Amino acid sequence: NIYTRTKLANTDSAEFENQKKDLKDLASFIINHSIPNLIKDLVNGDIILPCESKSLGELFHAHGINMRYIGRVCNSIQKESHAFLHVLLERIMLAKCVKHFLRESLAKMDSAFYAETIAYIFNSIFAPIHIIEKMDSCGAENQPSKNIKNSVPVPVSEHTKLDYESPPLEFSTSQNLQKQLDDLLAQKPQKIWDRLREICSRRYLYDLPEKIKDFRPFQHRLTKLATLRDVCLSTGIILECKEYNLTNERGGGSFRNVDYTLPFKADDIFDMVPILKHLDPACEDAKSQIELVQNSEKEHLD
Repeated sequence: NIYTRTKLANTDSAEFENQKKDLKDLASFIINHSIPNLIKDLVNGDIILPCESKSLGELFHAHGINMRYIGRVCNSIQKESHAFLHVLLERIMLAKCVKHFLRESLAKMDSAFYAETIAYIFNSIFAPIHIIEKMDSCGAENQPSKNIKNSVPVPVSEHTKLDYESPPLEFSTSQNLQKQLDDLLAQKPQKIWDRLREICSRRYLYDLPEKIKDFRPFQHRLTKLATLRDVCLSTGIILECKEYNLTNERGGGSFRNVDYTLPFKADDIFDMVPILKHLDPACEDAKSQIELVQNSEKEHLD
């Protein structure tokens, strides 16, 4: 990567200039040829449309395109004419931004509070809109309203002190542990959403709406749940297998009996497992045969 921030040697040599030119030519080919061909395949339905981040990533890579170009692809697709594709690309972009935000948030937090941190961030992003607005309107102390049950951030109790009476050296006092919780509470949902917008703009050159309630994929219950699934798969977070109230829909989408219970609690975060990226050679012949059968089945159904 010749555009790295690390200072490289021999940057004045002719070989370096040739590499720089080759890289620009390659980027131009991706933008002017590979991306339009991918968009053509997606729009015209010449391929089996992906439905989640893994299959979409495989499709991008099959066309020689890195996932960082997902914002450019999304901007090139008409929102009204191809709503499904636009929603798919937007929610996968958000899932990737949440992954980066979780990474930077957990790096600042003591491991004893990983579950509380994840639950609070999930509540700030995936909770029903009326709960997020309630969390945003908390008082100066940033404490959740008494009408919201199961609040994740809690003061350091006697039970907590007993569980973590020998924390790591860098977090050796209960005051530091309390400060971590206070810092977590200071990040209201709108502040977290603003950070996600910043990550998306910087990494994918795509602008998310200013308010989370205007984010189109979250206006549908299943796409919101699919986004949560993509986040968990990409970060290795394991949640308790149960129904989470993400939209407060009751009886065909009505909003009767509004519930202010937060959908995620620390106890719902069962574990975090490492996600290893490695080469996974695939049999192209078998893959092409499967795609052929899927296309034939699709034509038969049509």
